[in-house]
Amino acid sequence: MEFSGYAFILTVVEPKITTPYEIIPRHTLQKAIPKQVEIIKSTLERFNTNIPSLLHPPYEFNVEVGQGEQPRQSIYTFKKLEPEDWRYWIISFGPNNQEMINLGYALSLMENDIELGFEIIGKDAKNVGFTWHAQSLHTYFNDRIRGQLPPKPILEEDLLLAAHCYEKLLSLPKEYQHIRRSFRLFDDLRSIPLLSRLAILGLFSALESLLTHAPDPKDPSDSLARQIKHKVALIQKRFVRDLDYEKWFDDIKEANLWKKLYLYRSLVAHGEEAHISDKLEKLKSTESIVSFLREVLKLLLAEALDEPELITDLKEC
Repeated sequence: MEFSGYAFILTVVEPKITTPYEIIPRHTLQKAIPKQVEIIKSTLERFNTNIPSLLHPPYEFNVEVGQGEQPRQSIYTFKKLEPEDWRYWIISFGPNNQEMINLGYALSLMENDIELGFEIIGKDAKNVGFTWHAQSLHTYFNDRIRGQLPPKPILEEDLLLAAHCYEKLLSLPKEYQHIRRSFRLFDDLRSIPLLSRLAILGLFSALESLLTHAPDPKDPSDSLARQIKHKVALIQKRFVRDLDYEKWFDDIKEANLWKKLYLYRSLVAHGEEAHISDKLEKLKSTESIVSFLREVLKLLLAEALDEPELITDLKEC
């Protein structure tokens, strides 16, 4: 007997393509129909322990953030959408959900990446099962920064990249399990608030797991910072997207950027104040640092799928 189901897209998205859209065989991006919306909303309620973003779900409201009377005070204005404009999107699948882990990894590499939430599985409305990772869901809805983000536009080129990366994941040879471990590490970060110190250290760790070896303590040129700086410079021309540093940071030379990023990493790792000022002011903000590191990691993971031998050789050299 064949079962089918769908994964709820946790990320607030606005697809810029004609839907339904089959991403990979039997896995289709589409808008949830009213009966599915009812199930999704009732499932979300299971996580509603006064989680702020569930009071005004971003799938049903637009949010505008304004400046309050006090410094750093924000005022939030919520505008209810009409039901036909709600943003409950799903990826339907059949006959089972065995491919969702790899597809989730692939969707995370898009420029406007998609994060999947719970999965709803069943043969009919009376026989429904659920699967979810409660910690990542709770983190997502409690993460204020995510509640302020506008809907992510999803283009066909994004989904074509995801489909390509999915196929590469399926055929990744066993000798490159370190690359798959890096995917798991990146995915594990979903359980940590986006701008937390642990998430920042986790992003550095994931980058290092792909590109660096244990530094030689007798060789200053073999430090993690120098390895990352030189190896990213070597590989970035092969990335599937341009890495435009000015998108995230003020005028800063690429050679100096990683030096400053690793100074910031050191401050964070040793529990010191890591103010974005003085020597670090060109890094702009924690948000810029996290967004940049995530993009570099996504590009490296995508390249690792296309050329695993090259990435492995870079790691060892």
